[in-house]
Amino acid sequence: MKSFKKTIGVSDDEEDDDRKGILSSVGDGFKKATKMSWTNRLIGFGICSGLAILFIVLACIMAFFNKAVFAVFFTCGMILAVVGTFFLADPIKQIKNILEPQRIIAVIALILSFALTFCAVFWWDLAGLAFLFAAIQVICFIWYCITYIPYAQSCIANSCLTICKGLC
Repeated sequence: MKSFKKTIGVSDDEEDDDRKGILSSVGDGFKKATKMSWTNRLIGFGICSGLAILFIVLACIMAFFNKAVFAVFFTCGMILAVVGTFFLADPIKQIKNILEPQRIIAVIALILSFALTFCAVFWWDLAGLAFLFAAIQVICFIWYCITYIPYAQSCIANSCLTICKGLC
């Protein structure tokens, strides 16, 4: 469990941060204001993940009836899934992690897919495109989660390249 906590950047001990910028001081204040035990963090993560799954399942059911409701529910479910990850490490640390080079592309693609899903349904009125962007949301979220596993991105990228070379 300690290695998992270390991987996602959570520690039981108070660490001295040499970079005392505005984000660090806000983060320190936030940490003191919201002391959550590891158990509470896991519960929060579980609740957000459970709600995310519920919203996505409801979205899939609503896809047969109303494409706009599908887009809203699906995107809200994916946002809840991202918010759930904020419980594993405190939100300020998570925001710092989002800005790291190996994650920034996945985050930008995820945010763009959120916006494009809404554009496809509400502005362009193209349901098929909304489904495509919803699938892209899932792929981007998986890619974002994979960035927290050491060497997972390169392993999956190499596997995909090998599969593509085998098909060609």
